[in-house]
Amino acid sequence: MPRKCSVIGCRGNYEARKGEHADVNKVSVFRFPKDECRKEQWLHRIPEELRSSEITDDMIVCKKHFESCFVICDMTCYRPDGSSFTFARGIPVLAPDEVPTLFHNTPSYLSTPLPPKSKAPSDRRAVVAARDDKRLKEWLDSDCITDFDDFSTRVSEKSTDLPNVWIALTKDDLILFVLIINIVSSLVPSIAVSFKVWHDMHVERFDEERQRNSSELAWLSHSGTARVY
Repeated sequence: MPRKCSVIGCRGNYEARKGEHADVNKVSVFRFPKDECRKEQWLHRIPEELRSSEITDDMIVCKKHFESCFVICDMTCYRPDGSSFTFARGIPVLAPDEVPTLFHNTPSYLSTPLPPKSKAPSDRRAVVAARDDKRLKEWLDSDCITDFDDFSTRVSEKSTDLPNVWIALTKDDLILFVLIINIVSSLVPSIAVSFKVWHDMHVERFDEERQRNSSELAWLSHSGTARVY
């Protein structure tokens, strides 16, 4: 029979009463820390009326008195290629610095769940970066263009959203975007930048009269074809 919980009134690993399932009280247990300071922390957390008057090194506390998020029941191992696999531990272990805080069938004031631990600044930044990356991916996926007809339809729907200095011209086999400068000044209006999106979704960019290298469009294209609008 596994060792019984030392918290007074707890039936962790005690024999089942008449009419109860044989394993109703079976539960994992944890020894008191050997470190005196940590041991005192455990004793301080256990209400005095639930502690034995005789404190020994053999005392244990069962899983019922620890918050589930601090009881580690799984283990993750990493292969040489970087992949991983997770499996159930034969014997659960406690997270570092965990203390007993839950005492069931007692007044609520005797149970004092620990407040959530604050994350380190680097961890918080990592969480924010991961969230931003996820939002960006979702936005890119939702704004992905399937073909030229789809793109042409979106241009027609959003043409009124373009700044006044941009003009979009739609033809059967291409769509031309033109940026005109000096429209409201006394200087001669001229074309500063233009884009051609061909029927095969190939994109060309021009600065005044010079065509730019297609590699410069990698941020809005994929394998030389337009991706998002």
